[in-house]
Amino acid sequence: MAKFKRKAKKIFKNTRVLILLFALLCAAIAIYPAFGREGVAIQSVQKDGGAYNAGIIVEPGVRPTAKEIITLIDNYPVSNMNDYYRIMEKLGSNMTVRLETNKDVYRIETDEEGSLGLTVAEASMTNIRKGLDLSGGTRAILKPEFEVEERILDEIVESLKLRLNTFGLSDIIVKKVTTPEQYVVVEIAGATEDEVRELIESQGKFEGIIQNSTVMTGKDIEFVGLGGTEARVKAPCPKYGDMYQCEFMFSISISEQAAERFAEATNKLEVEGDHLSEPILLFLDNEP
Repeated sequence: MAKFKRKAKKIFKNTRVLILLFALLCAAIAIYPAFGREGVAIQSVQKDGGAYNAGIIVEPGVRPTAKEIITLIDNYPVSNMNDYYRIMEKLGSNMTVRLETNKDVYRIETDEEGSLGLTVAEASMTNIRKGLDLSGGTRAILKPEFEVEERILDEIVESLKLRLNTFGLSDIIVKKVTTPEQYVVVEIAGATEDEVRELIESQGKFEGIIQNSTVMTGKDIEFVGLGGTEARVKAPCPKYGDMYQCEFMFSISISEQAAERFAEATNKLEVEGDHLSEPILLFLDNEP
């Protein structure tokens, strides 16, 4: 027994063993296990749906254990996905539903189909991010109609990320793949194939507004400058305290009809320096 104790002391005084134990401790803290957790985690929120209008937001990249967990719907306990779907089957159209989470209580109006405008998944027990094959979700592989320059493919990837993030989705991966064929891979955890297809195929709503008048929409845009002299930071950048304020410039080509509307809207505006007296407000999906 004494010999065993001496060996144990010797082991725990070994630097490598101490480093290993410290690494294991850090890993356990990072994983942050939450065993016995009940409820369903909110994965995404449908834009302009009932949950969205009630104030539920999903922050991109949030840790799995930090996601908002639904625990009660109209005082019915929600322990797992079976409970959630059983309750959802009872909901009708245009109902006001009381939804309680681990963070807040919401009053949500269902839509014509009795939906709350939410995508949910089983509450995660750890912070380990699982692949789609384990956690469920959809992977879409997109191919441009024709070969494009590398920078254009990068712009497509960034545009898709921005587009999908407007729907309040978390656990999104958008990346380009060249094999040498060009592809864009989209992976969304907790989403069905139909949901992903609808999101990707739906076109963003773009509007250019001057004094509450829409002068151009996405259909009017014929060309957008992406680099070089067509899109750049306007120099110089004046300094205010410890910060610099820079202006960004980009060129676009619009349809003849939009140009006429633009001319009519700006005809009575004054020119102040190199700016109009009223701003041109640009909106994507009703967001500035």
